[in-house]
Amino acid sequence: MSAFKERCPKYIKCGAKTYKIKVDSALLSASPETFGMFLSDKMLIIIRDTLPFEEAREVLMHEIIHMLHFNMGHADASGEFDGEVNVSLLSFMFDSLLDSNPGLLRLYT
Repeated sequence: MSAFKERCPKYIKCGAKTYKIKVDSALLSASPETFGMFLSDKMLIIIRDTLPFEEAREVLMHEIIHMLHFNMGHADASGEFDGEVNVSLLSFMFDSLLDSNPGLLRLYT
């Protein structure tokens, strides 16, 4: 089992909704460039289990951004809002922010 899979939460809440997070090989049938998926209809985020820890964490943040935009009503069922580039930029910025400032998380736990 990968270190990311061991440490990754199994669920994430967004308002009153709870989404399951799966880290497994379910994405192997997707294109090789697909590292994660947000499936609003299944209330599920899937992360490819073969990714290195830091990359898997960035992909999880990317899918969380899709989830947030969907729940804010600013996105379609795929979580898409203003383009994949914007989601990628936001997820990279949040991941970098949290990685560089672990004390921020202590404000919420």
